[in-house]
Amino acid sequence: GEGRIAIHSLQDGKKLLEWAAPITYRLEFSPDGKLLLQVERTSRLFTVWDAATGQPRWKHEQEGKQSLGSFTPDSQQVVAYGTKDNVRLLNAQDGTLVRSVANVASHNIAVRPDGKMIVASNGGEWIKGVFLQDGKVAFEFRAPNHNIDRFIFTPDGARFVTVALLPDGRQAIQLWDANTGAPLQSLLGGSGSFRDAGMHPLSGELLVAGTNSRVWDLTGTPEKWILNGVSSSIAFWGSDDVVFAAAPGQNAALQKLQPGTPELLWKPPSSAWNLLSVSADGRFAAIGYPRLVNEVHELFLLRNPGAHTEKVAVLNHAGGLTQLRLSPTGDRLAAITGYYGNDVALYNPVTGQQPVKLERKDMRKFWKLGWVSGGTQLVGLALAKADRGNPGSEEWIVLWDAATGKVVQTATNRTPMDVLVVSPDGRRFAEAGTDKMVRIRDAATLAVQHEFRAHDGPITALAWHPSKPIMATASADLSVKLWNLETGRRLEEFRGMVTTPSELAFSPSGKRLGCAAFGNPTRIWEPPSLNEQPATAKPADGWEDLMAQLTRAAVVRTGNGW
Repeated sequence: GEGRIAIHSLQDGKKLLEWAAPITYRLEFSPDGKLLLQVERTSRLFTVWDAATGQPRWKHEQEGKQSLGSFTPDSQQVVAYGTKDNVRLLNAQDGTLVRSVANVASHNIAVRPDGKMIVASNGGEWIKGVFLQDGKVAFEFRAPNHNIDRFIFTPDGARFVTVALLPDGRQAIQLWDANTGAPLQSLLGGSGSFRDAGMHPLSGELLVAGTNSRVWDLTGTPEKWILNGVSSSIAFWGSDDVVFAAAPGQNAALQKLQPGTPELLWKPPSSAWNLLSVSADGRFAAIGYPRLVNEVHELFLLRNPGAHTEKVAVLNHAGGLTQLRLSPTGDRLAAITGYYGNDVALYNPVTGQQPVKLERKDMRKFWKLGWVSGGTQLVGLALAKADRGNPGSEEWIVLWDAATGKVVQTATNRTPMDVLVVSPDGRRFAEAGTDKMVRIRDAATLAVQHEFRAHDGPITALAWHPSKPIMATASADLSVKLWNLETGRRLEEFRGMVTTPSELAFSPSGKRLGCAAFGNPTRIWEPPSLNEQPATAKPADGWEDLMAQLTRAAVVRTGNGW
């Protein structure tokens, strides 16, 4: 900022070179490190310097308010652009014109890592992808209603990111397909003014630096299946290949996963049925219609005999219905009922009878239920004493005795809790909500054993791996994450949803993870961290083949495997 440029060694911090120069707006080394491009503070002029001597090689000024430039990946050329001129390719050694690329008066550009394409924008009107070789436009679309301040390509060149500051102080960070310009996802959580943004060349992490600097991981595992249809529910039933999920015209159809289009096995009477629960032993499934008004409607209890789906019972239920939860063996069914979830009931799913009434003193609304202690007790999240947000309102965790319906114990939480999941052994459960924290509690005492911050937005879904100490979390920040509960390490992160995730489900073997989101296709992944083989025992002679452990899954997860 004082009209000087200095070059330092990253090994020892020693200043290698320093010289006087106009006050700088932006600096960029050529990829081979031999040249340095300096954009002056006024942005009307840029200079290319010899990085070894500090001597100027050449200067460039374009018509208009801006004269900006960026090196191509081979260091041989500079892409020059401005607000009132064509994009030009200049010789990096002397600044002579190689050719004009396109009639694009641009505020910002980014050069694709292979040097074959640029993405450009004039601010808030359009975004274009243009080939440098011939100036042909690969795609063009209207930009969002805000000025694009930065373009950044992912290391593989398949996607690019745009960053902009909104009037309300939030950052609009969006990921796009670099071949078609199609929107892929929005990255939430950025706020405040920013000075720059960059992509790590190895890890693929995006850094936006400024008032609140943040990093996003864009290397998520791609989906194995995307099931077309609109559904907020997903549940695997007895097999990794059989799932209740969205299908064309259905919210919760039973399907067999296979290459290409899944095979439809069974569907409910109408597309509105999407309340699901599967017993832990995989024998039974319950499916219902989530009406919120006081009308009589049906619930189905289904048995899984293997080749066919058998309807065991039909329950006629009067009133609203917002959640179903079968006991581990399917012999009892807990349901959140009433007008907008203000009641809770326990059923014999075969007869439809209510063997006991669940005690509900001071409880006004229920959010989620789960079976603990081998199915002898029921735990739930409840709103007590007053409606949420009103004076006197309390967030309760309630533990009932399933045989008597009596309340065994309650606990309170200072922030709203919206989701709950029980561990496979029924000894623990996790709950989460708007404070972005996951709390793991003892099922017998309701005491918090461990808690951790999982997301940048409210947590909207949880799933517990059937055999490993792994939990999946989903959030309104539009991400799904896998966590190792023993080490606290985040294993993987998945993106792609454009609406808030509503349900997560592991397959019975734990090799697949499904996610449903309101108004969005259902996604199913096969995460590498869930499918790695355990390391082989060390040989008796002490020698060990370390390279053999460098599996493809490990490379995908860690970037370089070490």
